[in-house]
Amino acid sequence: MSRRKRRRRKRGIHPSLFFIPLLLLFLLLLKGREAIIPQGGGVTFTDVTEEAGLRFRHVHGGIGEKYFVETMGSGAAFLDYDNDGDLDIYLVNSAPLPGFTLPDSLSPLRNALFRNNGDGTYTD
Repeated sequence: MSRRKRRRRKRGIHPSLFFIPLLLLFLLLLKGREAIIPQGGGVTFTDVTEEAGLRFRHVHGGIGEKYFVETMGSGAAFLDYDNDGDLDIYLVNSAPLPGFTLPDSLSPLRNALFRNNGDGTYTD
């Protein structure tokens, strides 16, 4: 037996065999998609952020210099900070980078913690 064949045996399962379960899962999901997506239509999304009280605008604070923080997205955390059983939302903004001027239409850059009122609305 050649040295190459012995090495292959020591490696164990061929890497392509790991993709077979993923392929089977994909085919099962594809077959059952009619049960998930309604016939003749699609999914409709409605923006309810204003009605829910979620007034927040993310600003990266950059000037186009491609600083690391300019190229990354903002952050969000869903947590129950007041222990009432409802998930509250904490949204992260950036800080002004050198050369950034805040437009008059924006309030000062700040993070925001929205308390869930339990009825689909939030309080800043």
